Amino acid sequence: MKEKREKKINFAPIIIIVLIIFIFVFGEYSRNKYENKIKTYTGSTIGIANSFKHYAKTKDLNYYFYINGQRIISKTSGRELYNKDLKKFYQIKYDISNPENNHIVLSHHLQPDSLTLVKTGFKRVKYYEHDIATNTYKERYKWR
Repeated sequence: MKEKREKKINFAPIIIIVLIIFIFVFGEYSRNKYENKIKTYTGSTIGIANSFKHYAKTKDLNYYFYINGQRIISKTSGRELYNKDLKKFYQIKYDISNPENNHIVLSHHLQPDSLTLVKTGFKRVKYYEHDIATNTYKERYKWR
């Protein structure tokens, strides 16, 4: 008598491949959804990158900008953020009805003149820095 041998199908590789495809498709969908949301933002202003907060694999870049004299503080996350991005001005795109929904354009930094900065809400603040060599205080300015 011939015995029938049943072939066992191993579903593990199939499940792993399906999960990888699902993760890739979901990631692309989320990225496209966010990019389409940014395209709906009609407001534009200037903001300054302020500080970092480091995590295990990512960083948060904190930045702020002004809308109608009100300071809006926000942050963005990513792996591709560097210390050279700090204390520079960037374009901010925001939703006019809700400025809390905003996006900082980090592809290139801006070099605005002082009149543009004052119009967008920034103020020039005087502060004093101690010079150890001469034991005097030197007058300095920064945008806030």
